[in-house]
Amino acid sequence: MLSVRNLTKQFRGHTAVQDFSAEVAAGEFIALLGPSGSGKTTVLRMVAGLLPPTSGAVYIGDRNVTTARPKDRQIGVVFQSYALFPHLTAGDNIAFSLKVRRWSKRDIAHRVDELLEITQLSQRKNYYPEQMSGGERQRVALARALAFNPPLLLLDEPLSALDAKVRVSLREMLKDVQQRLHVTAVMVTHDQEEALSLADRVIVMESGQIEQIGTPEEVYHSPQTPFVSTFVGVATPIPVRATGDGSSDVRWGDYAFPWMLTAAEQRELASGTTHIYVRPEAVRLLATPLTGQEPKGEVLFSMFLGNAVRVRVRMPDETVLTADIAGGKAMYQPGESVFVQLYDERL
Repeated sequence: MLSVRNLTKQFRGHTAVQDFSAEVAAGEFIALLGPSGSGKTTVLRMVAGLLPPTSGAVYIGDRNVTTARPKDRQIGVVFQSYALFPHLTAGDNIAFSLKVRRWSKRDIAHRVDELLEITQLSQRKNYYPEQMSGGERQRVALARALAFNPPLLLLDEPLSALDAKVRVSLREMLKDVQQRLHVTAVMVTHDQEEALSLADRVIVMESGQIEQIGTPEEVYHSPQTPFVSTFVGVATPIPVRATGDGSSDVRWGDYAFPWMLTAAEQRELASGTTHIYVRPEAVRLLATPLTGQEPKGEVLFSMFLGNAVRVRVRMPDETVLTADIAGGKAMYQPGESVFVQLYDERL
């Protein structure tokens, strides 16, 4: 449905985006995820026609819209700042683009009421933006962007200005609306949880380039680069070495990880070192060792997270591991000694 081909954008010699290519299927929800300055918003603005690319092409369906004006692309856009008309009610804000397109009064009224119901704003139809909360205003902005049935919806960090509880609620509503209307959506975000919970696929970006494209499960459990490993979720790199005995094991100090390497990888690594990335759910803390292999560490601090306790543990080689203890009850004191067990299948 959307085809982005080798998009590049340069600003006075600085390359903001380099050879960005992606295919988005009809009805798919894509998240562009990355830190500030990674180029994700620049990509969105080039797709929307708000910024001309230095090179590359944008296709919507079979139309090359690379040089088309924004209004000729028929794209719905939702901005972080809502961008509502302050002198118009919620209903009139939604109806605005339909009046411009010369829809009949009857069709406009029907479409506005339909979208107000879908976005749970029927009781706010005659409210002005200043009379509504931030979450309600963003829902109006979403309904307005969807009013004329655009083939593509672009969302530029639409939830980042909202408080945590409203953000979670709107996240669920946004996914529901997108699936109900089967609209193709591309969203820019720096929020990992937002990207993983909403998107069918995630495009992780850094320094203007794509690091990985995959489902949320793929980018979380099978990251392809060190950047993805540490940016998507929490992960600690630990140095490991080949055992050198012809097995497929690698070792972290005296701790052995079975089946981590194929025989070919073992030979390639030989006696050198590499890194395994450890997520908090792969770490178990023990008061006493179970096998005698478990390395011993020192608790740096604990943080209560509600449904879990997050513990940071410094190991003898100065690696600092993060462990999440489900249940949110077990607290560890700074300086306390613990033994660490790692779940190989979660690494």
